[in-house]
Amino acid sequence: MDATLRAIRLNVNKYAECLEFYRDVLGFKLHWGDDSTLIADFMLGSTMLAICRVAPSESGARRGSDDRVTIVLRVDDLDEEYARLKQRGVEFVTEPEDMPALHVRGARFRDPEGNLLEINVRLSG
Repeated sequence: MDATLRAIRLNVNKYAECLEFYRDVLGFKLHWGDDSTLIADFMLGSTMLAICRVAPSESGARRGSDDRVTIVLRVDDLDEEYARLKQRGVEFVTEPEDMPALHVRGARFRDPEGNLLEINVRLSG
């Protein structure tokens, strides 16, 4: 797979507290997001650290509350990578879908240890 490590996304329940911690306590420069967006990005070199408020209804991508981290891989063609990985036996927990809040179209799957990965492309616009 030709992919770029786009982000490590921390899936949080206490979004406001985490935003304050990373922005104000650690002093990470906020790249995008605020108190109302429920997702915020901090650029750390060429990799993004994202915090994302996890909705309780996001059960398709989560096994209960144990998915605290998502490894996000940016690909050139989501549908092509999705088909290629399915052909190789990867079982996806979500089909390719638009995720407007994250500004991406993506699909999620797990590695053999159960860690959550996402392949995505940026939504136009």
